[in-house]
Amino acid sequence: MGAGLAVSNPCFELWLYLHFEEWAEGCVSSGEIEKELRALLGSYNKSAPPIELLSGKIGDASRRAEEMDLNQSLRWPENPGSHVYRLVKEINNLSGNRVYQ
Repeated sequence: MGAGLAVSNPCFELWLYLHFEEWAEGCVSSGEIEKELRALLGSYNKSAPPIELLSGKIGDASRRAEEMDLNQSLRWPENPGSHVYRLVKEINNLSGNRVYQ
């Protein structure tokens, strides 16, 4: 079995944001994403992501990330974008069922 890489551009916080809402703006910086995530959640600590708030929303984040990925043949996601949805799909395929929906 090979290894894969899932990247979010410009930062991992975009993937977290997609658990709650679509990202409607264009090219963005990691600072802007973190600011929007703080506004959405009320607070955000990079070293302690709000796992309890993300529970049950991986399917939503995956759908939103895949919809943003307009050129799926690219190795790296465009800004903004996240390929973490590809990892979720692979986990679902390997598990033989829908672990993350």
